[in-house]
Amino acid sequence: MGACAAQGVLTGGENDEVPPKVIVEESTPDKSLNFKGRTFYLEFDEYVKVDDIFNQVIVSPPLVYNPKIELRGKKLIFEFNEKEVLRDSTTYTIQFGNAVKDITENNPAEDLRFVFSTGDIIDSLEITGKITSLDKNEPVADAWALLYDDPADSIVYLSRPYYFGKSDKSGNFTIRNVKAGTYQMVALKDANNNYKFDNPTEQIGFLDSLITIDKNIKGISLGVFEEEKKRLIQDVDSTQKGRVNIKFSEPLIQPVFSVSDNGVRMNRVWNGASITIFHQADSLLSWKLYVEQANGQKDSINIRSYPLDTSMVQAPLTLGSRGISNQTQHPDSLFYLMSSLPLASIKAEGFRLYKDSVELPILAPAQSEVPGTLLVFQPMATGNYTLEIDSASLKDIYGGMNDSLIKISFTILDRAAFGNLKLEVVGFNPELNYILTLLKKDLVIAEWQHSGNEMMIRSFQSLLPDSYELRVIEDSNRNGRLDKGNFLQKRTPERQRVLKMDPLRANWDVEQKLSISDWYKKQVLIPEEDKNSEKEEKEDKEDDGQNDK
Repeated sequence: MGACAAQGVLTGGENDEVPPKVIVEESTPDKSLNFKGRTFYLEFDEYVKVDDIFNQVIVSPPLVYNPKIELRGKKLIFEFNEKEVLRDSTTYTIQFGNAVKDITENNPAEDLRFVFSTGDIIDSLEITGKITSLDKNEPVADAWALLYDDPADSIVYLSRPYYFGKSDKSGNFTIRNVKAGTYQMVALKDANNNYKFDNPTEQIGFLDSLITIDKNIKGISLGVFEEEKKRLIQDVDSTQKGRVNIKFSEPLIQPVFSVSDNGVRMNRVWNGASITIFHQADSLLSWKLYVEQANGQKDSINIRSYPLDTSMVQAPLTLGSRGISNQTQHPDSLFYLMSSLPLASIKAEGFRLYKDSVELPILAPAQSEVPGTLLVFQPMATGNYTLEIDSASLKDIYGGMNDSLIKISFTILDRAAFGNLKLEVVGFNPELNYILTLLKKDLVIAEWQHSGNEMMIRSFQSLLPDSYELRVIEDSNRNGRLDKGNFLQKRTPERQRVLKMDPLRANWDVEQKLSISDWYKKQVLIPEEDKNSEKEEKEDKEDDGQNDK
């Protein structure tokens, strides 16, 4: 009688989840004193590979020249550049991050570090803390916490730090093997990985004063920000005939525009971060645009604009709706139309309004304060509407007209389709001014200012059901806008925060309570020994109380 072999699927066995480990006895001794060598090596218990050396391997204090890192079998060899001069009596820490991995499952070696001193002692002090974004109030990953032994502000622009640590995905950082002393402390989101504040897109933060380190310190909080751009005007496109498109480095607040040439008729459409200037010049013009913000920041640029093209005059004028969500409208809302070009004239007799096929009286349409925008009417009753505009009723600045009948349909909703919001915010500093903005996604619903009271209550009636947010800006200089920070002036940006709220539903009254009181909690640096002493003192008191019993 024969026997059948058991059948099954061949596998490679269980996955290897054990990270590679250093064989201490066969490696260069860690925490060596009076280190004079140019090379050290680490022997592992399995074959390894190295990835992303440039970003993962961190040397503190930083080196001037890139070291050489290579593998020979299971051995990793680290060799200093022949031009590198190591500092005297200094503790060096080489952190490998996730650079070293096994070759089977890519398991990174855990907390792989090598420490040595060129002097008689290993510095062992530690500093821990967190780096957050002052703009978004959220943790910042892959930012540097930097320590400089030079108090000069310029050192941040010119030299690498003495010690540093990198933040993780939660914004937490640790700086190890620090020598006792007094330091300038800075946080940097480094765009070009050179440990210097030398790129306009980089974010920086700082402590208000020098920090003296003679014990382990916890609880440091560093907030980073992007400095205000030196140029407001970022890009100019004047290749289109009859118009100039200009982009700004940031959204402008209450800007004033002017031109050097009175021959340039500046019909403009501005949307915050860009502006389109329409002109009717019949020849090539050279002129200058000036812009000034409410905070006094100015900029200007020379522009060469091309003469008007006759094809622009022949192009038909088109309209689009503005301020309408899904073609629906609140009973109290103003109804706007946007034209493709600034308008020169309007024939009011060409406008007709119908509700359920019944014609209604209509207010004479007029241009609003925004060029190219029509304020048509303010309907009140619930129902379905159609607006008709006869051909040739609208004429733009180039002489073009709408060449056909325009029909726009929309619906006025019942008030029960909307919700009401009662907003209560606490934690204000009565001595400061605040700018508050109610937002629905990026749409500004309302904006107001508050000061003089720790609490604010404000109600909003008949809002569309949706998710809303409240943006709060601490307007410390009372200029009505958000001001950015400046490192050399040791000025942090005015703080802002976006607070989320419960969704608003139709025909609901929502009372929403929010707080910004944590803005005014003082940062407390906790020396590790002092914290333990307080704990021991508390335990001693508890023991004494029990003994009394």
